[in-house]
Amino acid sequence: MAERAVISVIQYLGPLLAGEVELLRGVRKEMVSIKAELERMHSFLKDAESRAETGDEGVKIWVKQVRQVAYRIQDVIDAHILLVLPKQPRLFGSLHKVTRTITKLKPRHEIASQIQDIKTTIRETKEGADRYGFSTSTSSEHSSSNSKDNMWRDPRLASLFIGDDEVVGIESPKYELISRLVDQNQSQQAVISVVGMGGIGKTTLAKKVYDSQ
Repeated sequence: MAERAVISVIQYLGPLLAGEVELLRGVRKEMVSIKAELERMHSFLKDAESRAETGDEGVKIWVKQVRQVAYRIQDVIDAHILLVLPKQPRLFGSLHKVTRTITKLKPRHEIASQIQDIKTTIRETKEGADRYGFSTSTSSEHSSSNSKDNMWRDPRLASLFIGDDEVVGIESPKYELISRLVDQNQSQQAVISVVGMGGIGKTTLAKKVYDSQ
């Protein structure tokens, strides 16, 4: 659902822009702009999704594009958070090197480039909305900016700060990942992707591996 994806990003950007996580130079301004555009887009998503349900193929494609750009923004935010996470002195030496290698897969210039590409996509998506003439929902816009308790909240940012005593069921996969990352029999450093459906704890697992001592 595109509306939920957009709300997710808006909610996810909130703590970042409030200063709860350090942002690279220039990123905050870009994210403020993206958040404002998403809030405006959210105001007419209800009408767009309603029309998509009636079988309008053009609108269906537009709604899909909105959902995809929301997911792209989340991916860039995740990459940015990994880039600015403080280096922990208690890491295994080799694990620390692997973490630095993984972090460099999303260097600053690449993140900046992706942000600009996302802004271009958002502008094009807005032009599509103008062509379709979607109706703006004042109540939807009000809900987006003021009624936070009624919104779906993206849990991934909070998972970066969760305590060990609050985490259940990830010890086995955590140690498996660590053992693979520090395997001395490998001739090259390993890069492992953690994939799966949303909400199963991928970010929490990756952060706990990162913080392992």
